[in-house]
Amino acid sequence: MLRPLAFLLCGALLATSVAVGASATPARTATLTPGEQKWVKPLLAVWQAQNDGLNLVLKQAAAPNAFLINSKPNNQKLETILGALLSCKKPSDSIKKVGAPPTARLDTFLATLDAACIDDENGAHAFTKAMIAYTANQGPLTATTIKQGIADFKQGSTEIAKAYKSLTALGGGFVA
Repeated sequence: MLRPLAFLLCGALLATSVAVGASATPARTATLTPGEQKWVKPLLAVWQAQNDGLNLVLKQAAAPNAFLINSKPNNQKLETILGALLSCKKPSDSIKKVGAPPTARLDTFLATLDAACIDDENGAHAFTKAMIAYTANQGPLTATTIKQGIADFKQGSTEIAKAYKSLTALGGGFVA
């Protein structure tokens, strides 16, 4: 079971690494208004956490016994990464806390970041189900839920890249 799982994760890792593409930190520029900068600043932290988690999750999932519950250190590391990906929506929705953008030109950034958080949440839930199935030695269910999680994380990577592009197109980036 482990060898096919490793091949599945390695293939997905390569595909997602290409898809993430926005792994660089957004460039610092000053074309956002002060009100837009104030609004976007907490969302940049959300973006960064999601992007970082997406860059790590499949690599960590490919580690030996990462899906075996209570297996240290690899399962513990995977659980930490999944927790970071879930933090966008749980225990409270970080995006809703910020509220509506001050101008319509930030709507795309907000929508794509929110979509990424939802996809990442779905992927984290799928990987959690895979951990339970793997620990219970349920091979087919493990493979199915891992595939679903990978698909969700790929979609999350696509949305994170869109959020990055929409913000940088406006001249946004990390603000002091």
